[in-house]
Amino acid sequence: MNGMLLGSWVLCVAVLLITPGPVVMMLITTAAQQGTRPALRVLAGANVASLILMAAALVLLRGMIALPASGLTLLTFLGAGYIGWLAWQGMKTSTVSTQQYGQQDASGLRRGLLVGIANPKDILFFAALLPQFIQITPIFMTSALILMLVWLCMDLLIMSGWILIVRHVFSPRCYPLLIRLSSLALLLLALSGLLYQAHAFFILLKA
Repeated sequence: MNGMLLGSWVLCVAVLLITPGPVVMMLITTAAQQGTRPALRVLAGANVASLILMAAALVLLRGMIALPASGLTLLTFLGAGYIGWLAWQGMKTSTVSTQQYGQQDASGLRRGLLVGIANPKDILFFAALLPQFIQITPIFMTSALILMLVWLCMDLLIMSGWILIVRHVFSPRCYPLLIRLSSLALLLLALSGLLYQAHAFFILLKA
């Protein structure tokens, strides 16, 4: 096993996960609005989404299927639009009623999955960087399993840390402001993603 290459993968994953993105903002909003348990459901859904994206990137890397550049652009464009819609929903209210808790809790896994799948940051990360680390061992499948396991463990650890920070560091009186700020950040991320993908799409049309 190439220890230096594996260490570089760990560092890249840590930087990506610590940097606030759509999943982090969704976790912060859910933890502040509904508590730890619903936030963990969102985290579980996001983890499943990450594994799906990694598996798709590995399939592409293996050459089993071919995805045109326009297909990736369209996917990330739709993802940014969905994230923007979620952010707008969070901006409209800073609290949820007790009656809504059950519905939100039940849909947490689905929301986490959809946000994770739609996350342009993860899509581009896996598509661009995963091929550079697949040679940590001479065997493709062994390398793939190691990379996925490292990602899963670090994702659970770092994202759980975000949830703990919200629930145990911030006062409940700060939750409405925290929800507003995280929703605003999520909206800005979505808008920047839409603008970037629109620019990329126009470049493809001219090519």
